[in-house]
Amino acid sequence: MQIRRRPVVDEVTIDGETVVLVGESALALSAPASAALGLLTGEWVDVTAWFAEVEQLLGPAPEGAGARDGLVAALVAADLVEERP
Repeated sequence: MQIRRRPVVDEVTIDGETVVLVGESALALSAPASAALGLLTGEWVDVTAWFAEVEQLLGPAPEGAGARDGLVAALVAADLVEERP
């Protein structure tokens, strides 16, 4: 599976936490979610390779692939990321 960051209307990061404006909704992201999203661009990347970078930055996830899948699902649901097979 591959993912890429979707464009947002605006965003601001303060002390590692990000607030993004998606459409008419403002979303506050935790520091770990902000860091994970910050590793993405508009280019497609392999989700496993991206999550390896996330773990290098934040440390290993105790849930492993479950944490990866949950993070991707949350970012997709927030319309911050899109995925393709």
